[in-house]
Amino acid sequence: MIRQLVEAGVTVSIGHTDSDYDQAREAIQLGITHATHCFNAMRQLEHRNPGPLAAIVQAEQVLGELISDGVHVHPAMMDILVRMLGPQRTIVVTDALAGAGIADATFEFAGQQARVICGAARLSDGTLTGSVLTMDQALRNMLEITHVSLSEVSSMLSFNPARSAHVADHKGLLKVGYDADLVIYDRSLQLQATICRGQISYATDAWRQRLNIQ
Repeated sequence: MIRQLVEAGVTVSIGHTDSDYDQAREAIQLGITHATHCFNAMRQLEHRNPGPLAAIVQAEQVLGELISDGVHVHPAMMDILVRMLGPQRTIVVTDALAGAGIADATFEFAGQQARVICGAARLSDGTLTGSVLTMDQALRNMLEITHVSLSEVSSMLSFNPARSAHVADHKGLLKVGYDADLVIYDRSLQLQATICRGQISYATDAWRQRLNIQ
């Protein structure tokens, strides 16, 4: 099935798995090129039982996701993962839920009540669920926690996911012929405006005045 999907042009991902190292290697050899939520709901990386993450790191064609809220993955392990995969193979994601960006929010997730507690979304029994991370905060977290540069983080949030989704021929770069999707930050990396396919979809009041839009 994996090979058939790959031959049909579908990106096949490994993740949330209890597969061991050998099973993961076998699956990757069939054509897997993406890893969902590295470390999370995944067999641990151990020195005598390396698990799927070791196979992911060794396979240069596989790009790995990182939820960069500092909760799903410890900050030290965030940096280690980027060092193992390299900036060219790391994809930063939010895994955000309905409570994203809202302090102390209460919302429904998969039929269960979830609450935002200390910057994390948790079910009533305390189980960590999806995040409340926003993409702009993900960028700032990566710069604060890991060793990468702003240009490298930008690729992790844009071009790398476009590559994995097979849309890098028109997404993820500021280039002639590409969709004009971009975000504008100030010097403190606070979001000022968002442009989607050349159209302004969000702007602060200051930028609306600057761009002379209503």
